[in-house]
Amino acid sequence: FDWRQLRRWGLDERRLPAGSIVSFRTPSAWDVYKWYVAGGATLLIVQTTLIIRLLASRAQRRRAQRSLAERLQFETLLSEVSAEFLTLPASAVDDRIERMLQRVVETLDFDRVALAERQGGTNTMHVTHSWTRAGVASVPMVFEDEALPWLGKRLAQGDPVRISRLDELPEEAATDRRSLSARGIRSLAAVPLLVGGAVVGALGFSRLRGERPWPDELMARLQLLADVFANVQARRRADGAVRESEERRRRAEEEAQRQRDELAHALRVSTLGELTASFAHEINQPLSAIMTNAQAARRLLAIEQAKPRDIEDALIDITGDANRASQTIRRLRALFRKEHAEHAAIDINALIEDVLGLLRNDIQGKNIVVRFTRGQALPTVLGDPVQLRQVVLNLIVNAGEAIALAASGPREIRIDTSQPEVGRVAIAVRDTGVGVKEPEVEQIFERFVSTKPQGLGMGLAISRSIVEAHHGRIWATRNDDLGLTLHVELPVRPHRDASASADHGGDRS
Repeated sequence: FDWRQLRRWGLDERRLPAGSIVSFRTPSAWDVYKWYVAGGATLLIVQTTLIIRLLASRAQRRRAQRSLAERLQFETLLSEVSAEFLTLPASAVDDRIERMLQRVVETLDFDRVALAERQGGTNTMHVTHSWTRAGVASVPMVFEDEALPWLGKRLAQGDPVRISRLDELPEEAATDRRSLSARGIRSLAAVPLLVGGAVVGALGFSRLRGERPWPDELMARLQLLADVFANVQARRRADGAVRESEERRRRAEEEAQRQRDELAHALRVSTLGELTASFAHEINQPLSAIMTNAQAARRLLAIEQAKPRDIEDALIDITGDANRASQTIRRLRALFRKEHAEHAAIDINALIEDVLGLLRNDIQGKNIVVRFTRGQALPTVLGDPVQLRQVVLNLIVNAGEAIALAASGPREIRIDTSQPEVGRVAIAVRDTGVGVKEPEVEQIFERFVSTKPQGLGMGLAISRSIVEAHHGRIWATRNDDLGLTLHVELPVRPHRDASASADHGGDRS
């Protein structure tokens, strides 16, 4: 059938017999353009897909860039915080913590950040440092366990807490929700400070102006930041403990020194009591001579023919005897004064002569001969004149008592001063007394150890503590024949004090 004739006569193609073939059909617009339409649609779909993928890729790249920038920003902040505290002295830690918390607020866009310490065995947190953005209410100084029980318990267990919205809090945190809402907090994160596995505090971050999410990546970063501050807090505690320990040690040393000074003074006073008769005689001699010369001068003045020369001689004798009495009193005052004397340059030879002047009468009363061999051109030592006088006094008195206990034999004390090596001055006091057995040589410097029947056993012990306090050393050796020799070595005065004049025997007051 001809399709054109069918269209001319208005015949319906569907009424044609089955299997009929229609020729010369005019193609429809769809038949003509369907492949163009299909191609265009396919191209449009491909282009749309590409655009969508490009936009998605661009958004993903922007997110990646933003994430990278945030990570770099945080790593910069973390390295800055860590570097700030690496070599910082303990005295400047508190101020620097405040500065670093400010950087955290500004860098991570928080409203407030607080560093808190856990109080004892409770879950209460006491804020030690904080920073608040301008225009935002300040951080409370204490986060009580009663006001934030759920939050405190989580932190005490070492678990971080994040609250994007207060509505997210569970039912058991109803008290916490009311407390946070009353304080104007709309979003919160807190991470524990761990030191040696123990929770010592927390680092809290809050938003008051609006809510914010706390993704896992941010929480991990905040935990790193908390670890840095935990180490800082541990260092502060350690420094505080060290300072407290040093303060206790200093107070203990001062108390021990005070007790040693009291004991040394008591021993000096005790020695004064034992030597009272000798000292009285030492003073009475010049006083008696003064009285005799004064009476003679008075009689001469009564005689008209008296020679001026005789009166002058009597007055000169009075002056000399007065000086002798004054010297004895000065030596006693210098030896038995209680107050602490400043360290001064001391001439050891002059100091020994001073002490021998005090003990001269007592030594002569015991029929003891003292031979003093002075070292030539000895440098001065730097020390407490009162204490070093006591050391020399103890050595000589100890030697005299040892000789007094000897039944027979020579009665002699030999004192030698020398410079055995550069920077050291030595004193040796040798006696011919009873001596001690070899095993007892070191024990005589112990407290309450004495070889004398009435001895307290404190003289040599105190002498050792004084010598060691002057950075010197003291020891004893047994003589080949009789008795014992006590040795003392002291460091000489530093060269920077060389321009100072030497104190001949120390304080002259």
